[in-house]
Amino acid sequence: MLSSSSKNSEQSIIKRGIFHTLIQVIVVFIVAMIIRVDIMLLSSNINEDSLTEITQQTLLLLVVCCFLSICLFTQQHRHFHVLLAGFFACMLIRELDAYFDQLIRHGFWVYIVLFVALGSITYAWQEKRDNITALTNLINHNCFYSFCTALVIILVFSRLFGMGDLWQELMGDNYVRQVKNSFEEGIELLGYSLLFYNTVVYTTDIHNHQRQVAISHK
Repeated sequence: MLSSSSKNSEQSIIKRGIFHTLIQVIVVFIVAMIIRVDIMLLSSNINEDSLTEITQQTLLLLVVCCFLSICLFTQQHRHFHVLLAGFFACMLIRELDAYFDQLIRHGFWVYIVLFVALGSITYAWQEKRDNITALTNLINHNCFYSFCTALVIILVFSRLFGMGDLWQELMGDNYVRQVKNSFEEGIELLGYSLLFYNTVVYTTDIHNHQRQVAISHK
């Protein structure tokens, strides 16, 4: 027979699994509602100023802030988390390319991305061995594969699914670019939402671990 502590442990694992599943169901529901509001209430073409695009950019900004919070408030693998923050900051800058084109000049976002990328890589390079340990810890974390799935949705699937020739073949003479863009941006928003959720889970675990270490040293 299982001991009382084993039963409690199993129940805790099951409850945690159900909780995270429900949260992700809620995330997907919110994504669908944002797209619905954008199209049906705001009559948006899912352009740079649409609710969908603004939500994507906001989620990316929050992801960057999550990793920066680890760098600022914990000592654990700081260089690695700066590298991650830099990577997602580059993605955010790319998402904001239209604003840089309007405010400065066309293609200026490339120079900002290069500056951020070189700065974060140079900083992270100082602790190469620690970065390998931090990467191993991330891979072993419960959220890693969901984290990767979100990135694959954003960087690979949404691009392949949104290719113009596919939609032109599918819709023929009825091809409407707005329909293609709505599907593509909706898939991206789903990816960004799952990315943000898993980043919050990872960041929370890092902060909780750091707090426990601090308490144990008192």
